[in-house]
Amino acid sequence: MSTLPPFPAPLPAKRPPRALWYTVGAVLLVVGLALAITGVVRGFGPLYTTDAEVPPDGETHTVHLEPDSSALVWLPDDDTITCQAPGVELRPPGGSFSRSLSHGPYTGVGLLDTGDGEIDLTCQSARAGDDRPVQLGPPMSAGRLVGIFGGIFVGGSLALAGAVVLVLTLVLRRVRRA
Repeated sequence: MSTLPPFPAPLPAKRPPRALWYTVGAVLLVVGLALAITGVVRGFGPLYTTDAEVPPDGETHTVHLEPDSSALVWLPDDDTITCQAPGVELRPPGGSFSRSLSHGPYTGVGLLDTGDGEIDLTCQSARAGDDRPVQLGPPMSAGRLVGIFGGIFVGGSLALAGAVVLVLTLVLRRVRRA
């Protein structure tokens, strides 16, 4: 008669993960969310920033902007306002930008180089009594887009890793304690 081989002894139970792993998961989650939110806010924030406003009254106004940079020109959506800046070329903005602020909806119509930071701008409205100003602000750039998507991707990855660490720690502590 043949005998069965003896069963191997059960492996010693693994210890449950230390409570420190809750802290690791929580820190990853919080840092990830903070990075994602910061990337979005810092990336899209300039689209809602106005460096200067010019009334459409037909008079020339000197606008002071950051020297040696670019400014995005925002006009109301109804195409009733036109502007001129002698010696300054208006370039296409490189995309379609729109926003809605207290004065109503605006469209980013072009980029201008600020040169020494002082621009003489004359804006005229086809509607009498139009008080909606022309707005100038920082343009959207490739660096900002990289910041937005980088913040979302890196922050989202860290937040996801933090959530996974928290769930695994919770499950393993319950299973290995039993």
